[in-house]
Amino acid sequence: MGSVKQLMGDEFVMVDRGSFPSEVLSCRDEGRMRSCVLSILVHMILHDDMVAGLDITWDTCCALLAIFSLIGCVLITSDGRLECIKKLLSNKDITFVGVHMKENVKKMRTESYVEISNAVDVGELAADVLHQPLRGIGVRRLATEVLKVPFKPRPLFLSWGNLNVREPENLTKNQIEYVATDAYAAYKIGKKLLGF
Repeated sequence: MGSVKQLMGDEFVMVDRGSFPSEVLSCRDEGRMRSCVLSILVHMILHDDMVAGLDITWDTCCALLAIFSLIGCVLITSDGRLECIKKLLSNKDITFVGVHMKENVKKMRTESYVEISNAVDVGELAADVLHQPLRGIGVRRLATEVLKVPFKPRPLFLSWGNLNVREPENLTKNQIEYVATDAYAAYKIGKKLLGF
């Protein structure tokens, strides 16, 4: 099966005028998932951009992963069964950036049996690089501080408890945008602070 040229899904425009497509992938369509993961990896290699924003939303023993790269954002449910996701996350050449990464890496290992080999917590990185107390804050507030662009706080009606982690294909457009924005913000912060 060939790789996809572009992600299929809603296009979102961010506060910094960046725009990208977001595709929600179902575990029931493993072929499409493998194709998208391969496209992300090929695009990263061709463009020498081995950084990916990662946002993880948890439900009991199941995680909704939002993975952002220059090709766009994919939302995938991971319960540890999909080999293509395991291979992507365990690729030591890719730096996955996000907030609360120590907890997420540990939880992915123990609950989903997935190893994230190269994870960087952008909150800790920002605190070290900028010498400010930025550890433990949310990704949108961190993006506002680091990127000097006013990312809006997460709306209360789109709280974690309202996300259907197990069936991401049932997420609303607003929920998709919310999760994708967090992965995008993590990516932009990571790129800036890592000097790429």
